[in-house]
Amino acid sequence: MKHKKVKVFNVTGQDGNKVTDEAILDYIRKSLGPESCVTPPMRSVGVKQTMDDTVIELMGSDRPELLSEVSVVLTNLKCNIVNAEVWTHNTRAAAMMHANDEETGSAITDPQRLSLIKELLCNVLGGGNKKRRAKTVVADE
Repeated sequence: MKHKKVKVFNVTGQDGNKVTDEAILDYIRKSLGPESCVTPPMRSVGVKQTMDDTVIELMGSDRPELLSEVSVVLTNLKCNIVNAEVWTHNTRAAAMMHANDEETGSAITDPQRLSLIKELLCNVLGGGNKKRRAKTVVADE
């Protein structure tokens, strides 16, 4: 009888402790799990303002240089990445990035700028493949 190897990993929060909140863990499982690969790969970019920064949520297919390209887009748009959490599994990737305005150090509030951030990050997640259009949604926390 062959035994299947099971890969187990723990997700840690900003404080370095293991995440135990089932709602968060379920969200990550759904984003990166096998059922997410059955349907055509979904890409999404969500942008939400908080008091101190702007939360950018990304989901899509993983590929080489993806994180680098996301960072270049945000840097070119004068966004300072304060914190980022990135998950990858098989062909899926998800990220939650906290960014602020490079000049003011505050949350990005200009609707046109937020729209541009979403548009350009959707393009990056689309990987230049016009057959696979990126889907944009606003992240809700």
